[in-house]
Amino acid sequence: MGQQLRALKIPFGEIYSSPYCRAMEFSNLIFGRITRADPSMQLPDPIPPEARQENSRTFETLFSTPPAAGTNTALVAHSPNIRGVFAFGLTADLPVEGGVAILKPGTDKPTIEARLLPDEWGTFAQAMAVR
Repeated sequence: MGQQLRALKIPFGEIYSSPYCRAMEFSNLIFGRITRADPSMQLPDPIPPEARQENSRTFETLFSTPPAAGTNTALVAHSPNIRGVFAFGLTADLPVEGGVAILKPGTDKPTIEARLLPDEWGTFAQAMAVR
């Protein structure tokens, strides 16, 4: 995935990751760095409701902060965080572990622009190269 993403030459500025080791390892393998491991993106299940709400607000702020000109921001989180913050519910077509959802900010909530599983990156990279 990292090789395909780098081949696309998509410019990334900020890279925020869940503090969970698997998310941080994923961030380092894919992007080669992490701007910040952010506690707001940890899995919500083991924490009290008040802390979950605060994490959701912080996560939403990170998502809604525009990236620096000419760059994209990556947030390496978990499906429950994305579902909870943006009220996607269980019907949203979010990726399985190791997959990626490309979200575009909207006025109410983001739209899912693409969903990629780990074995789909090669096809995606080829399709984007044709553009």
